[in-house]
Amino acid sequence: MPVEINQYIYGNSLVNFAGGSEQSNVPYWMNQFAEAGGNTYAANGGYGFLRQFADREEPSNEWGFEGVTGLWDSDFADFDEVAFDSVILTPGNFIQGLAPNEPYPGDSRSPLEASIDVVRDTMAEQPNAQFYIYEGWADLGSNFGFPVSDSQLQQFHDYNAGEYHDWYVEYVEGINDAVPGADVQLIPVASTMAELFTDGPLQDLTLDDLYVDSAPHGTETVYFLASMITYQATFGEPVPADFEVPNTVDPLVIQSFDAINTRIAEVLGTDGAEPTPPPVVVEPNSDPIVESEYTELSQGDVAVIDVLANDSDPDGDTLTLQSAGNAQNGSVEIIDGRVVYMPNEGFSGSDSITYVVTDNEGGFVEGVVTVQVLADEPAPEPEPIVVELNSDPIVAGEYTELSPGEVGFIDVLANDSDPDGDALSLQSVGGAANGSVEIVDGRVLYTPNDGFAGRETISYVVTDNQGGFVEGELRVQVLVGESTPEPEPTPEPPVTGGIEGAGFAVAYFRISDDVTNLSQVDFDAAPTATGTVDALQYIEVSGEFSPEVGADNFASIYTTVLNVTEAGAHEIFLLADDYARVMIDGEVVIDTSDTEAGDLSSRWYEFEEGAHEIQVQYIEIDGEQSLNLDWAGPSTGGAVEALAGEIPFDTEEGVEPPAPVEPEALIEPVELEPSVELDTPEAEPQTAFAATAIETNATSLNDLDFASHAGVSQIINGVTLASDDDTLLDGGPSEGAVQFTAQISVETSGLYEIGLASDEQAQVNISGLPVVNTGADDDGAIQSNSIFLTSGTHNVEVQYLDTNGPQALNVTWSGPDTEGEPMPIGDSATDAVAALFSTDVAARSDEEALEIATKEADDAEKEELLIF
Repeated sequence: MPVEINQYIYGNSLVNFAGGSEQSNVPYWMNQFAEAGGNTYAANGGYGFLRQFADREEPSNEWGFEGVTGLWDSDFADFDEVAFDSVILTPGNFIQGLAPNEPYPGDSRSPLEASIDVVRDTMAEQPNAQFYIYEGWADLGSNFGFPVSDSQLQQFHDYNAGEYHDWYVEYVEGINDAVPGADVQLIPVASTMAELFTDGPLQDLTLDDLYVDSAPHGTETVYFLASMITYQATFGEPVPADFEVPNTVDPLVIQSFDAINTRIAEVLGTDGAEPTPPPVVVEPNSDPIVESEYTELSQGDVAVIDVLANDSDPDGDTLTLQSAGNAQNGSVEIIDGRVVYMPNEGFSGSDSITYVVTDNEGGFVEGVVTVQVLADEPAPEPEPIVVELNSDPIVAGEYTELSPGEVGFIDVLANDSDPDGDALSLQSVGGAANGSVEIVDGRVLYTPNDGFAGRETISYVVTDNQGGFVEGELRVQVLVGESTPEPEPTPEPPVTGGIEGAGFAVAYFRISDDVTNLSQVDFDAAPTATGTVDALQYIEVSGEFSPEVGADNFASIYTTVLNVTEAGAHEIFLLADDYARVMIDGEVVIDTSDTEAGDLSSRWYEFEEGAHEIQVQYIEIDGEQSLNLDWAGPSTGGAVEALAGEIPFDTEEGVEPPAPVEPEALIEPVELEPSVELDTPEAEPQTAFAATAIETNATSLNDLDFASHAGVSQIINGVTLASDDDTLLDGGPSEGAVQFTAQISVETSGLYEIGLASDEQAQVNISGLPVVNTGADDDGAIQSNSIFLTSGTHNVEVQYLDTNGPQALNVTWSGPDTEGEPMPIGDSATDAVAALFSTDVAARSDEEALEIATKEADDAEKEELLIF
């Protein structure tokens, strides 16, 4: 019987890896397996940690997958207004160093307590749902590093099958003990895969076959295997044996598919079961063989059907008509071992009768008689009822420009139409922020306020007077008056790194509504507007890149000359909404046209040392705009930085390009003797941290309890230490440990890179969870980890242990609040007007950018506007 499952997932990237392909998630494969097995699957879900899931008023609904439908539309219904029959909860993979009932560092709650809250709240709103715990695989980087050797990979598999799995068993038992009747079940993904990798058919898979980073996020192969386990655990049946495994999955998995399916079934279905006793051989009785029957009769006739005439028995037993069921459109009875059928008066059409045949030896089979009652005369076909549907008008929208003091009289209906040919009328018009609006003779009369110059947007409604109406948008650009004969010099646009001419040259193109992809854009045509920008760091911008083209239906091309200081493989990162492509020296290296808008794409590219032309083509159709270009590799010291070079100069016009800038020398590896020097941001730290230094003989941070030691405390800016052999803080011990704590504010949600450099043991915790750590074996090299921070406040704790010699510690972050540049953790742009000028209006003309920045300075009551 087909199975239908509607599933909600409290998840993380071990269920849905946003940085991978459309196949790097479990719901995609679950849907593929369900379709192959004749089943139905729908899924909703969202990201988070256990405590976030417990504290939310309602679960988030942010996921969508290729080909997978969702049961819950949170725009129209609350969580308790839909009925999920399956819920999966996914703990983080880096908390298993603590017992399930042991509180998080700096918190009073434990993972078990947070999970119990989630289960209770969910059961109250989804009382009929089966609850599962998803056993994602363990963190690789913090336990073994990355990349790892073959022997370390084996140790990682053994850990997943042993101590790590035992943690989940204790965790699930704790939930079931605390919530009677919950019947929470474990989906043993990590331990089952570990068996396949160590003692099963997949022993030859390597690190590169399985994982792409230290988290570790998996390849398509890993998410495929995790989905096979999850499918069997939730649907209660193996993946169909005839499922066609695509070639995106490792060939060894394709070759061993049947063996993998069988092994998973053994783990989930018969693990720990008593041996099955040998069967008792009994001479079986064969059921009769029944052939279906068909007969025709006219209205008013009676049918007598000998249903046994074409039936038989393999054992030669005598057959008997045991029973006959009712018919929907007639009466049925058995007379002399035959079926007698009398149709109802006036009935014509098809009717069916089920009957049971027995061999009187315990065997019986059901058969079907199909009866066709022929009508005396065919019923006349009814005439179809034709209903004329009214179509809404088609509104194209309007754009017009006005000189200073000019009044606009705009016929907004001139380029509108109606599919039914109905006459259109201007029904209403909205207000204007910087002028007055009225309807005169079916047209819009707009009078701008005295002295106003800029963009005005006016909404209006068009009707066809037949019930159809559509809203349109009129955009009016009131031009600035002519400048004085000798204007002040226009301020230079923002630059990157202080190099004159750094950034991108940009050309903007206004496009029509029917242009929906990059291949339809003629980038060789004359641009609508041109300008320069310092970097491509736009995330969910709702304003305009350029006033000449507006916020929707435009394309742009960005050109820069990138100076690669060190040859080698570099990773290029591109995020675009709607679509973009990156070209290096004329070669297309990334094209997001076939990916989901807003997804992050990346590619490794082998650069030669020297100058390279970078071009980025971008198209914005509607909605918010995102265009973000970063790179990482030898030329950036391994850090993720905004990709921007120098603006190309037009030598045909006699403009001399600037002299090439010699790249700064890469930072040499940290030497521990006689002293350690760490790379620190040029800016002085601004965020205040409470620092406490204690004296201790501990040799590991795991053995420290700062709360139980009295020490020296003071307030310092930033998290940094650097000395040959001095005291830890003023008046503190020369050797011991330091704890830094602060509450930082995140203005813009997004991906943040947390960097940590230390000569010995150190660890950064955010909101009670470990993010990145270092040890003496790292030799002072910077360790980093990317995390997603939501807007708001977050508690930051940094622990450092000094056992001998020099002291060296530095913590940085980079992300939306730092404009992608590494800064002391917690710091961001210090001048709101300068930040506005360098990001939000970077795509505007110099004159308009200066005008907007000046207005913002006046609103903020600043005495002087900084000109860059």
